[in-house]
Amino acid sequence: MTDSSSGKEKGEKQEHEKWKENYCDVIMKGGITSGIVYPKAIATLAKHYRLKSIGGTSAGALAACLAAAAEYRRSTGGDYKGYAAIEGLSDELRCPPEEAPRARISTLFGLFQPSHKTDPLFKILQGTLNKQSAAGRIYGAIRAAFSIYRMRVLAGFGIGLAVAAVFLFLSGSLSSCSVLESERIVFSLLVGLVSLGGCGLVLWVLGKSWPSYWKTLLLVPAAVAIYYVQPVACAVALSPAFILGAMLAAIWVIYTLYRLVIEIMNDDGLGFALCTGMSGKEKPEGYEGYKPLTEWLNDKIQEISGKNRPLTFGDLWGAKGFPAEAWPYSDEEKELIERGELNPKSINLQLVTTNLTRGCPHMLPSDDEHEPIYFNYDELEPFFPRVILDHLKNNSKCSSNGCHRLPPAKELPVLFAARLSLSFPGLLSAIPLYMEKPGRDKPDQPGRLERCWFSDGGITSNFPIHFFDSFLPTWPTFGFTLGEVSHSPKPGSNEESRVGAWMPESNTDKRGETWDGFDNEKGLNRFTGFCDAIFNTARNWNDNTLTRMPGVRERVAHIYLSKGEGGLNLDMDRDVIKKLEEYGEGAADEIMRRYICRSQTSNGSVMDFDNHAWIRVNTFIDMLGPRILELQRVLKGTGPVDYGALIITGHCRNQYRLTIKDVSAISTIIVGLKKIQVSPSGTMIRSKDRPLPRGELRGRPPF
Repeated sequence: MTDSSSGKEKGEKQEHEKWKENYCDVIMKGGITSGIVYPKAIATLAKHYRLKSIGGTSAGALAACLAAAAEYRRSTGGDYKGYAAIEGLSDELRCPPEEAPRARISTLFGLFQPSHKTDPLFKILQGTLNKQSAAGRIYGAIRAAFSIYRMRVLAGFGIGLAVAAVFLFLSGSLSSCSVLESERIVFSLLVGLVSLGGCGLVLWVLGKSWPSYWKTLLLVPAAVAIYYVQPVACAVALSPAFILGAMLAAIWVIYTLYRLVIEIMNDDGLGFALCTGMSGKEKPEGYEGYKPLTEWLNDKIQEISGKNRPLTFGDLWGAKGFPAEAWPYSDEEKELIERGELNPKSINLQLVTTNLTRGCPHMLPSDDEHEPIYFNYDELEPFFPRVILDHLKNNSKCSSNGCHRLPPAKELPVLFAARLSLSFPGLLSAIPLYMEKPGRDKPDQPGRLERCWFSDGGITSNFPIHFFDSFLPTWPTFGFTLGEVSHSPKPGSNEESRVGAWMPESNTDKRGETWDGFDNEKGLNRFTGFCDAIFNTARNWNDNTLTRMPGVRERVAHIYLSKGEGGLNLDMDRDVIKKLEEYGEGAADEIMRRYICRSQTSNGSVMDFDNHAWIRVNTFIDMLGPRILELQRVLKGTGPVDYGALIITGHCRNQYRLTIKDVSAISTIIVGLKKIQVSPSGTMIRSKDRPLPRGELRGRPPF
């Protein structure tokens, strides 16, 4: 080997291993099919960074788990194969699997498999997909329902027609028809029906939605009526019969659907949704050769991580590669680790689920000894592979009333946490678990086990960008958030050009803030847009408010999708999926351009990590000032409570008692706080050039 080739090979190796020098954290926003943007983004980011902490909810949780599995493989084996597998996911998802005998749908669509019981409702949901207007979605649902229950529709219409005709005949309302020849009546009705059906068929093939062609359809019977003047009176006489028949058919279908919904809601094995994520006893028609979501995800986690057993959080925490040589543990930290009082996490994966029964978010994994979670093996069988359930049971330390306590966090399978976070209401089943409900007589003691339903993490926090934040970051935490150009932008407008990846161009760029344009719509779309805005505001206000803050907005990549992209569009075609993949890659490329290449933005700003760190210094000082001023005021001892005396006597308290060393340490801190110079307005900086809006330091409970 020549010196030149040796040097080239060494240079390539150094280039390939640049990620070892850089750490970053990643947060991914939840969605459903919108998560298709993440594979390319993750793979691109991993070429330059070692992913230290990874978080997300819903589809973001799925992507986070796969990223953690790939980082685990790279950290333990040193190869990029896990990330290469993630990079190829988009190609896999937009094509049908090779083993599918009838490849009519994509692998992405095939992940969502209804049971035989929920199949009718799932087909009605399909009827609403890719419809751009509210009226179009309503029409699609009605059309699908009538197609599924066509025999009930025909029977109901026939019965209603017969009953009404008999009533009209007996009441003499059909006298206008008696003067006409029967052949003329039948012929005129046939001509009208054929004309009406022909017009409808042509418009159906052209793909017109009901609201756009109902006026056209009305012209057909009008034209027929003009030509056949005599039968008009007869048609008017028969119209109540047709109306009654249509009403009876509609009522029958609605009642059938109502009974089906009630039956599904009462079936705990379905978890209040159309899909469980697992295969039932028999696959629905058209899904042969397709894996449902949970089975597919379990296989992917094992394939990407390179393990032949469930990947656990303990595996991630113990992976090689952390701490880096630049941040070695101190002797005190090493001592705490040996005693088990400090748990270093090489790869820190955190996900969010929502406890609907208690009405709050829940962090996964959780080692909260005060609020243990239990599971019933039999109740979880419809939702998880047996290998996962066996792992949970075999690593459970105790059981109560037929329920097993979840294993310690380090033994919890990554798939289990991902599935709890990815439970989109109505589409993917909620998961039944158990927690101890305090009794009324002894509220401070463990009570009886109460079933809690856990659903999608995006219900309470769809973009938890705050997960891994410290006051002053050692490395960046990047965020990928999803937006939607939900209301048709005008050609050439700024909103139209925003589709795809975007990041702020300067520290004062406010274009990343959320704006809902439902007010630009008309009619039913305006009403449904207003309702959507209420729901989205209630769900996302905290995430939206945080994303606009300095210290956050410059590290978040916004990925804007247009109508028909992502969301509930399960049947996106290959070109659309390919486009979403490119959006994600573009978002990661923009982060690399700023934070690795340190390139200037279009207005000449340098939005790199040094810039971000400087903003964080300023925002921290601005948030700290008002709180120090408050502390100085209450520590003077002139108020109703003498906090200084409380702390000094802390070692004498019956509850939450302090040691003498604790009292001494806190007293030293108080002396230091009193010496800090803060203006009466709570500011510590005299300069008026400050990052806005200003944040606040407040105590809040953990997830």
